[in-house]
Amino acid sequence: GCFKTIQDVPTHAMTLTIPTLFSGDFLFCMVPAPTKANAVKATVLGEVEEKCPASILRRHGNAILYVDSDSGKYVL
Repeated sequence: GCFKTIQDVPTHAMTLTIPTLFSGDFLFCMVPAPTKANAVKATVLGEVEEKCPASILRRHGNAILYVDSDSGKYVL
């Protein structure tokens, strides 16, 4: 998981809807984790569909996806 202990897990989170995200003129998404390589692959190469929520970023005219060599290993 992302956290070493249960005490490290945040007690609060923020969720943004797709319309809220798309209201911005620009979208910047950073993916620096090797555990997200399959998600990056699905986002970039797969169908735009609910089972890969990030794939909707492809429909925004100014979305930029930043990956590193680990998270982008299937698409770089």
